[in-house]
Order: sequence, then C-alpha cells, then structure tokens
Amino acid sequence: MYAKVRPAFWTAVFALIACWARPAAAWIELDPKGLLSTVDVAKDGHATISHELTLELRGGPLKQLELGTADADAELLPDASVTRVSNGVSTPLVVERHADGSLGLEVDLPKGLRGGTYLFKVRYRTDLAGRGLVRRRGGAIELSWVGPKLESGLDGARAIFRLPPSETAPRLPLVANDDPDPSFGVMVAAIHHTPESDEIELVRSHVARGEPVLWRVEASPLAVTLGAEPAAQAKPEPALVRALPVPVRSRRWPITASIFALIFALAAALKSRASKLACRERQAVPRSLVPLAAWLRVSLAAGALAGALSAGRELEEPALAALGVLAAMLLVTERAPRLERVPRGPGRWLSLRDEDAFKGRRPRAAGRLLDAGTLPGLLVLLGLLAATVALALGALGRSPFEALLVALAGAAFMPIFFTGRPSELVRDRVDHSRRFMRGLARTLRARTSAKTVAWGRVPDAGSEPDELRVLVQPKDGLPGLVALEMGLDVQRGLGGVMGVPFVIVRAKEGSPAQAALPRGVIWARGRKADERVAILSPKLPTIGLTAALVERLLVALAGQAPSKRRMSSGSSAFTSKLASVRSPAHAT
Repeated sequence: MYAKVRPAFWTAVFALIACWARPAAAWIELDPKGLLSTVDVAKDGHATISHELTLELRGGPLKQLELGTADADAELLPDASVTRVSNGVSTPLVVERHADGSLGLEVDLPKGLRGGTYLFKVRYRTDLAGRGLVRRRGGAIELSWVGPKLESGLDGARAIFRLPPSETAPRLPLVANDDPDPSFGVMVAAIHHTPESDEIELVRSHVARGEPVLWRVEASPLAVTLGAEPAAQAKPEPALVRALPVPVRSRRWPITASIFALIFALAAALKSRASKLACRERQAVPRSLVPLAAWLRVSLAAGALAGALSAGRELEEPALAALGVLAAMLLVTERAPRLERVPRGPGRWLSLRDEDAFKGRRPRAAGRLLDAGTLPGLLVLLGLLAATVALALGALGRSPFEALLVALAGAAFMPIFFTGRPSELVRDRVDHSRRFMRGLARTLRARTSAKTVAWGRVPDAGSEPDELRVLVQPKDGLPGLVALEMGLDVQRGLGGVMGVPFVIVRAKEGSPAQAALPRGVIWARGRKADERVAILSPKLPTIGLTAALVERLLVALAGQAPSKRRMSSGSSAFTSKLASVRSPAHAT
C-alpha cells in the first residue's frame, strides 16, 4: 500500500478539535460528606428543623444549591450560612422555599464558592402535628418526618429528634414480621435524657441518589399533646408510606447506554460480515481474537458495553466501566487473516501496451466504510470521534463521570476500524502493483536508453494478466544477457500490506553476463533449461532506488565492461546480504 501522509491535514484536524469550545460552562462536582438533621419538637407538635450539610466542592464557581426537603409549610429562619471548613470563614445564604417544599440556597458572594469543603446550615419551622406526621399508635405517640434527598447519594445520614422530657425514653417503632418497614436500615446511635429534653440520634449507613429517608420515632404520649385525632391521622400506616415522595429516576443515561450498545453491535456485525466477504474474495480465512461465532461475539460485546456504561454510572466505579469496555473491545478485535496458498495455473508472458497495462481500476472493497485505511472509513471514524467529543462535552457540565463514560464508549469502536481491515488484503495483485510499475517505467525511460516495455503474465484459461512487471532489454548488453525484469512482491508488515520491489537478471548459464555480477549473488534455474536468474532488491522499496539499481546493473552488464570485471558484493547497487532467492515463482 502506498500512501502519502499529509501532516498539514492532520494538524488542522487536531487543531480544530482542540480549539472547539462550547459556551462557557462551569465544571462543578459535588460530593456530600455528611448530613445532620435536627428535629426539635415542641409540646404542641410544632418543630424547628435544622440541616447541617457538609459538601466537598470540586471546580466552581458554585452560586446556588438545591436542598430537596419535603416540608411545604416551612417557615424560614434568617440565620442560614455556609462555612468553609479549612479556615472557618462564614458567608450568609439567601434561602427561598419552593412550592414542593424544596429549598433553594443562594450564596451571597459575587464570585460564588470555589473548590473546597463547606458546611451549609439552614433552619426553619414546620407543623408536624398539623400535617398528620404526629399520631397516636397504641399507648404511644409516633412521629414521622421525611429528610432531604440528595442527587449524589450519601454515606452516613444522621437525624436527631429532641422531645419534651417524659418518663419513657424515645425509641424506634416496633414493626411486625409481616408488616412493611419504610424506615428499613435506620439504627439508633445514642439516646440522651436531660431535665430539658429527651434526645434520640438515628443513623442510616447509606442513602441512594434522590432517595428521601423516612425517619420515625416512638415516644411517650406525654411528650406531645394532641387534640381529637383528624381523619387523616386515622388511616392505617400503609397510607403514610404511599404518601411519601418517590424518587424519580432519570431515563436519560439508560437510553444513552442502549443507543451506544445498539450502534456498537450494528457496526461490529457489519464489520464481521465485510471481513468474511473480503477474505472469501482473496481466498483467506478470517480470524478473531476470541474464537467464537460472530453472532455470539457481537452479542457478548454489546452486552459488555451496555453493562459497563450502566453499572459504571450506577456504582460510580470507573475501573469497572473500563473493564467492561475492554472486554467489548477484545470481543470485536480481528486478527490478521490467514492466506491460503493456491498454486496458479500455466500461463504465458506477453508485452502489453502502457494504456492496457497501467490503466488503474478501483474495485469497491467490502466494508470500506468501517476501514480506517480507506478515505470513506477514515471520514466515518472522524465523524464518530467528533460525535463522541460533542456528547462528552455536553455531559461534562452535568457530570464529569458521565463525560468519562462517553469517552470510554467512543474508544470501544477503535478495534472495528483498525483490525480486520479489508484493505490489508490485496484483492487484485495486478491493480496493487500497477501504480508502482507505471512510475518505474517512466523513470527508466527518462534515465536510460534501454528498451522498456510493460510485461504481463496471462493465464492460459483467461484473458487478463495475473501479474505485472516491467521488462528492460539493453541495446549493447554482454553476451548471454536475456533481459532485466522488475516486479513487486506483496508482503504484510506491521503497518499492513506493502509492496517490496525486486529485479530479476536473466542470463544464459556460463555466459559473460552471468560472470559479471558479484560472487555473492545466488543464481537459480529460469524459464528454460539453459537459463539462470538472479533476484536482487533495492535497499528501500522506492521507485528511485529501484531505478538506480537497474541503472547500475545496466552499467555492469554493458558490452563495454568496466575496469573492474566484477563488482564487489558490498556494492551499494545491491542489498548488503544476497544469500537467498526470494521465491522460485519469480523465476518463471
């Protein structure tokens, strides 16, 4: 494959990607470190509630914060503040109550808050008894209160209930074995009794994203005075559970993960099919890194990618997501196909006209849209990368972790474009060598006076040549010299398929032409019994060095022999080591 890398094009592409800026958006990441809610209950059922939320802030600036409380009748108190933990500097907060009971906290600073750990404090009053959250249950009083919900989840939420003093200490409500427990996971951390109040501290080890926690306490009927029980309070306990706000989970990320998995599965299936078609045309055997059936590999890869994105987002484990993406990449990775050695039938070598021999054909290879070695495939890959970068930048404002997952999902497509490429298989050997042979013929005609013609091998059972060479016949060659032939050998390297040029010297056995070459050259039998051939290669597979090698051979094989009869085996006209014949097929 002969390709010219254009640094200016790639420089421009990467410069556009690097300079692509979306509208200014602050990068903010909030990590709750602790939440303490204190419920100070009065004798009449009113309560003063205070929240102390500890947040670790990355990025900034942070100017507003939403606290998802459920107390719609909250009467705000004017002492809300935010304190930086590292230096103790306190800043007032402007608090606004929304219709659903949530609180909007606005930082009273022009530039907002920057990275660090902060303690937010806010207080308000609410009527627990008037809202039906204080009710009689047997011979006791049960208080229920729903704590604030956080979008990022929390480990270690705490709530303290302070009640008027009584003879019975507050405790968790008893739940029968067959009754639902809406406060599952809540434990008692401490109970304190003082002459002024009875205090119980409750702890929940983990709170999920967007989940409101129901705190329940059972106390003495003397702690809170209730009048006639309203009809709303007479409902059984399950009615209270059904009335609790249910966290609404966003479907945006599951839909995004499913779309990525579907596109990935479709691309992998098309690539597997194209690889099989290309190998069938070239008489090769496709091979995958994981030796499974194509449909099974594609299904497992799509499932691994979808699972990596979903589980990684839910668990917030980048290592787990990376392992899933890596598994998907390994499942769709193709190994280099194994070429079958098929002997060609008999044929004859004929001189061809340049317009017939060097006229290029462009066969449409299967799967070129998923092959980074072709222009359409490269454009599709760049479009996919651009879409991935756009989605990652769009998710960066919401969550840097989602942006990371989007980037990982885009990386999963790389093996589809860079492995198992149909361009690595030479579908037509003549078409592959046509461009090189045309350039070599033009160069030799410009530099030498020898007869230079296109030389093609036509099978006996066909009319189109299956191999193309250039034939050179000097006008004043040494006795015994038949001709020089230049061809192109197709080999697979680290970068894919490449052409390696060679030069064949044909001479009669024991003739002066055979004796004119260095002793290190190996001679083999040619097309006829009395013909011997030597196969040489330039140091680099370029048209210029191949033409230079032919020129030196013409000088060495000219009728007017040079002063030194033999060229040394280390002459720059040949490769440094001439110890083997390339292939017996080249001699015929």
